[in-house]
Amino acid sequence: MYLSRLKNAIIRPLHNIISKLKVFLVKESTRIKIILIASYFFSKIELATIDTHYSYRTV
Repeated sequence: MYLSRLKNAIIRPLHNIISKLKVFLVKESTRIKIILIASYFFSKIELATIDTHYSYRTV
């Protein structure tokens, strides 16, 4: 009886910490993916803008 209470007292907080860590890591990885995708598209837009500026100057 005492051993099962001790086990629950140790495992339950550990489980909570691990689940909170998983949620944090998923949120962070999602945020990083969004930043990478956005920076990729912004760089493409920026390159297209630079191309149009140079094409106007050469014409």
